Amino acid sequence: FVFVYHLVDYLSKRERRHDAVWAVFDKELINKVIDENKLPEEYKQYLSEAAMPVVQDLMGEMLKAHPPHETLARNMSEVIYEIASLGYVIIVGRGGNIITRSIPKGVHVRLVESLEKRIEHMKEYLGVSEKEAKDYVIREDRDRRDYIKRYYNRDIDDVYLYDLVINLDNVPLEDAVRAIGEMVLKGKGKTQPV
Repeated sequence: FVFVYHLVDYLSKRERRHDAVWAVFDKELINKVIDENKLPEEYKQYLSEAAMPVVQDLMGEMLKAHPPHETLARNMSEVIYEIASLGYVIIVGRGGNIITRSIPKGVHVRLVESLEKRIEHMKEYLGVSEKEAKDYVIREDRDRRDYIKRYYNRDIDDVYLYDLVINLDNVPLEDAVRAIGEMVLKGKGKTQPV
């Protein structure tokens, strides 16, 4: 989370167009999909990367409690593509790297780090116990992996989905920010799905 804001700061200070403002879309994508598709607020729970049990999902669809998840995922993809097409955005997760593949100058990055370090970061960021942080990280990993598999039939660990993969265990934060920032600023991209 902190990484993205360091990247925004780096890009903002070095962007040739001084009127360009970089925006980050992560959890905010859910609100954007709700607004643009005029969906009820209660649909937010169905737009996360977390998978709902299949039986519960099917029952909800049959009882018209919510539209099919495929429809909601398609709505999410359309919003991501539209936002990325405008440029000067960082999109976190939800298959942004797959959805925006055809947009010229996009940079697709995967950041990796050991489970131990990620647990430490989440413990600090969320202000929770080590066990809660570990449960959170493991659940997020599973949900993201399942989301990419279910809606895009791809493996999130496929290095060919990314222009750059950075191991934050071995690369200092400042160096990773600089590497990505320079790729973007030198013409590889004006959109930045992560």
